[in-house]
Amino acid sequence: MQKIFLGVFGPLLLLFSGCSVTPKPIMHKPACEQGIYAIKGSECLSHEQLIKKLEAYPVIFIGDHHTSAQSHLFTADLIKSLHADGFTVYLANEWFVPDDKRLLQEYMKDGYDGNFTKEIGWEKKAGYDFSQYEPIYDAVRESGGTLHGINLTKASRKKISDANLTSMSSEEKTFFDGLDLNVSAHRQLLEPYFSHCHGLREGEDAAVCKERMYRVQVAWDTKMAQESAKLLKQLSQEPKAKLLIFVGAMHLSDDLGVNMRFSRLSNLPYVTILPEISSQMGYPNAEADYLFLYTPPEGTF
Repeated sequence: MQKIFLGVFGPLLLLFSGCSVTPKPIMHKPACEQGIYAIKGSECLSHEQLIKKLEAYPVIFIGDHHTSAQSHLFTADLIKSLHADGFTVYLANEWFVPDDKRLLQEYMKDGYDGNFTKEIGWEKKAGYDFSQYEPIYDAVRESGGTLHGINLTKASRKKISDANLTSMSSEEKTFFDGLDLNVSAHRQLLEPYFSHCHGLREGEDAAVCKERMYRVQVAWDTKMAQESAKLLKQLSQEPKAKLLIFVGAMHLSDDLGVNMRFSRLSNLPYVTILPEISSQMGYPNAEADYLFLYTPPEGTF
């Protein structure tokens, strides 16, 4: 009887055992090498079709490729098109912190004549070419919307990195204690980027250093999600408002960053759009809802 069992069911046991070959990830290889690709619909879209699909979503996460003028122009055009469709666009931006509110309000006013980059400390906050981001901010202003900071301050990031509880206020300690560091898929996503520990301290183990790096990454995502959820509540009485959350693409990839943590705080539907450099290799199935595919000029990315 034992021989019969093994003869009939043995191959099936092997098939479902740990000895089976690990399947390759599901990849999309769209027909369009440039433009907009819908992951869920597995289809290439026109700009107009994308805007139509975005009408139902009060929250839009948009990933940023920091040095890509093409992805910035795409974001600016998206804001202009949403405004033309009757929406007021409010932009939550990774570069700024909530305490920048007053200056951001002044900057968004028509006729602002100050030195914004100097006053906001752009070189330290971002350091990238401001002229590439300016079309985005101009488009928000033209839509009648406002610009908001959602990130942690540098001082707060250092306290979190050091796990320096004695220097934290009660509010900072509550935030620190609430950080969820146990999302295994998120850890896997970031592991290749943390394989080398930058800024290893004297006498510090590499594993401890990488844990510090990961803790700060989670803190960034958590803070930006919390501040975005607060903004959305403020906008809840405006039926034609769109909240665009504009952060680095890695903070949104695979719906595991700011967007995942935001979903824990709000039941309202959202959509994620990520820029991607055109590739023959394809794009992971779970990367985003929509991809903006582009080919950067040679030597610019």
